[in-house]
Amino acid sequence: MKPISIIIALLLISISCNQEQKYDNLMLAEEYLSTGQYEQAQTECDLLINEKPLVEFTTYQLTQLSIMYMKLAERLNEEINIATATKCFLTANDINRDSVSEYISSLPVEDERHMNMLQTLLYGINTPDSVAVAYDIDS
Repeated sequence: MKPISIIIALLLISISCNQEQKYDNLMLAEEYLSTGQYEQAQTECDLLINEKPLVEFTTYQLTQLSIMYMKLAERLNEEINIATATKCFLTANDINRDSVSEYISSLPVEDERHMNMLQTLLYGINTPDSVAVAYDIDS
């Protein structure tokens, strides 16, 4: 019976360390963004999302990644970063929409515009006619 307990304990420690690693990488990516080191931030974010399926991230992490990818889109790989931000945000909403709303309500003012842009894009994807009306384009 003891070997099973040891295996379970090791598995739980491994899972915990993996979550801490993701958190550390997110913090590093945030720091790179805040200091204008966009290529390094891009690398950290890409390493994170290519490491495991998105559903293995927490809602908080996915929503944070969506904001970071929107920030990166202003400087690098606009289309790819917006697509990745969208994928992260939609996955976060699928996991727990209430947690996403809570995260959004606590965003600092400087990040609100990135979230607003992402939500506008998603609204436009789901209702294409609204984009045409918003920009006074013939449907």
